[in-house]
Amino acid sequence: MTTPAGRPPTAARNGFGTAALVVGAFAFPLLVLLGPGLLAGVAAVVLGLLGLRRVRHGEATNRRAAVGGVALGVVAVLLFAALQAYGAYYTRGPAGQRYVDCAQATRELARDARAQAVRVCADRLADERRTSG
Repeated sequence: MTTPAGRPPTAARNGFGTAALVVGAFAFPLLVLLGPGLLAGVAAVVLGLLGLRRVRHGEATNRRAAVGGVALGVVAVLLFAALQAYGAYYTRGPAGQRYVDCAQATRELARDARAQAVRVCADRLADERRTSG
């Protein structure tokens, strides 16, 4: 029995596909830290594509894991982009500017009082977001 490439069969090399699936799954909790989540998403896509290449050449048997890893990686990268856009919208919009102005007004305060004042600014912004829907 030979593989489609005419080579004798060897043990399946499923490492890339499995790694893509695992890294893709870990990308979502890592998105809380933003940078590592993006890196994990990109790594999942690359590993998944390498795994699919092995499947195509008959060296691996875990096509579903490789496709799943690519899909999770792509979704993680898109979610990262959406989070960045959301953050940019609110920090560059009127509410974000009010927060920046409020936070900058606290510069003369002592360190502990400044931290409390910045929390008040953040609470005001959160209240604005809740009421504006």
